Amino acid sequence: MNLTPEEQIRSVGVHQDVPFSEYLEWDAPSSHDLALIRKSPAHYAEAKLNPVEPTAAMRLGSACHAIVLEGGPSMTHHSVAVSPKFDRRTKIGKAGYAAFQAESGGRTVITEAEYESIRSMAQAVTASAAGSFVLAGAPNREHSCLWEGPGGVICRGRPDAYGPNLVVDLKTCADASPGEFGRTAARYGYHTQAAWYLDGLQSAGIVGPNAVFCFLAVEKTPPFGVAVYAMTEDHLEAGRKLYQPALATYVEYRESGQWPSYEGSSTVQHLELPKWALAI
Repeated sequence: MNLTPEEQIRSVGVHQDVPFSEYLEWDAPSSHDLALIRKSPAHYAEAKLNPVEPTAAMRLGSACHAIVLEGGPSMTHHSVAVSPKFDRRTKIGKAGYAAFQAESGGRTVITEAEYESIRSMAQAVTASAAGSFVLAGAPNREHSCLWEGPGGVICRGRPDAYGPNLVVDLKTCADASPGEFGRTAARYGYHTQAAWYLDGLQSAGIVGPNAVFCFLAVEKTPPFGVAVYAMTEDHLEAGRKLYQPALATYVEYRESGQWPSYEGSSTVQHLELPKWALAI
């Protein structure tokens, strides 16, 4: 579908061959945007005005998604470039690496060692019965999607993988065990992301009304443990209670053009110490 960015943002549904960089420019809120809004509208506005450069962890995560979801353990991906070894402690090595980056055509550049780690992660996912099962049920990978959210606002999302009855989000992590991954999910609001995607994709008819949302967790270090976790209705409802007010806040301040900092920042407040600090 060859649409201009303006036409795309007005077109609810799936847009397959949209580069990630173009998707980021769509003027519609995403799950990541609402996470910033929950911190404060000012943090969202700053991120939009001055996007941060991808960190090493973000770059590695992007490469991992491309290879695990689309390339597989036996190959790289058209969006990933594996750099030969350069001794970047030397002037010649730094120049060689810079030249390789310049010639990469915008692809994510990773080292040979990083590629080997990602390939091992992809092999672990392939060898996992649960991992292989959910990916087989979610053959559509990294499509840019638009839907109409509460109040008629157009929203966006780019699910890692989805099928008629399943949405899968790949998470690289230090520990994929149930307890630790659960704590990580709570800390970073994964349940909010799950509710956002499932509600939106269902409302647009992209997935069915009984679709399930799963996290495919894979560890970044040996033995590259893999686990798959399905979100329950309780998880999703808790996520809705976070994203829906944030979306309402987005609409309110977008209309006003003002993006204030923390709630109550215009007044003097009492400091809130954690309970453990008061257990004397």
